[in-house]
Amino acid sequence: YCEVVLSNMFPGAVGKDGVLGGPMVYLQKVPGGRALAIAYAFFCLMLSFFSGNAMQCNSVRIALQRVINIDKSLVAFILFGFVIYVMLGGAKRIIYLSERIVPIKVGLFFLSAIIIIAYNYAGIFDALKLIVTSAFGYEPLIGGAVGYSMIEALRYGVSLPLNATEAGLGTAAILFGSTGSKSPVEDGIMSMVSAFISNYLVCFVLAFSFVLTGVWNSGLPSIAITVASYETVFGAFGGLIVTFLSVAFGIGVLVSYVFIARECWSFLTGGRWLVPFAVIYCLFALGGTVLEAKVVWNFINVVNAGLLAINLYAIVMLLPRIAKDLKAYEKK
Repeated sequence: YCEVVLSNMFPGAVGKDGVLGGPMVYLQKVPGGRALAIAYAFFCLMLSFFSGNAMQCNSVRIALQRVINIDKSLVAFILFGFVIYVMLGGAKRIIYLSERIVPIKVGLFFLSAIIIIAYNYAGIFDALKLIVTSAFGYEPLIGGAVGYSMIEALRYGVSLPLNATEAGLGTAAILFGSTGSKSPVEDGIMSMVSAFISNYLVCFVLAFSFVLTGVWNSGLPSIAITVASYETVFGAFGGLIVTFLSVAFGIGVLVSYVFIARECWSFLTGGRWLVPFAVIYCLFALGGTVLEAKVVWNFINVVNAGLLAINLYAIVMLLPRIAKDLKAYEKK
């Protein structure tokens, strides 16, 4: 909420692709702001290259290979061509694609997930009971008391939701700040709703379907357990649904980060050298499709920590201004 309010409270300069907004602008309103704005833009550019680009291409490739026997090199060149297509269209094409991808992927996900829950309606009470008793039983309490287990739980409990929602990282501020909105408070509320949908509705519905369908203790990882859950209701067609959703979500994030990366690059270079930027971004898409993910995820966690620390510093320093704006909105 705070980062989105600030991004529209302090809009940046207007360029050919719209308004420059986000932490790079409001960081300059706090002590040490110019240096921190440069550091933030650099960290966010790295996040865009690795998490928003390379890792999304990697996820798309894994999703396709699980259901379709397709060579990863072919997937790499297809995604490479797609990123070039997006780049050549500029901000207008990025926004156009985002507006069409998001409703399709979110709508299909909730429709298919609700069908799974409705199909297994008789087990809803038992599934909820299992979730609650597992969370508060003696086994997790004993396991959590062991230092290493607690540290691991805290590490994943922080890093994974950050990657899922990006709340606090400032990327939402870049996207909302580029709109030049005249109602920062309403945009802030909208951003909270989107984080709620991602973190609570999507994640809970997905996890709940795992428990309802009985695949929760199968030992399967990531996309495989989702496919197993869907196949209990949709049969072989379930794998195709999950593949389509995985590709759609990955492509949606990839398209959004083209815009975020352009904003960060433009801030760091004064709007210059956009052609080299496009080449670098496309090469990350090509390489990310075929790489192994573990090392990159460790790097992404470090980048996230830098973004979070810098962004939260600015938010804390500007809290009085945020409160003042909220009070003014309430009076209206």
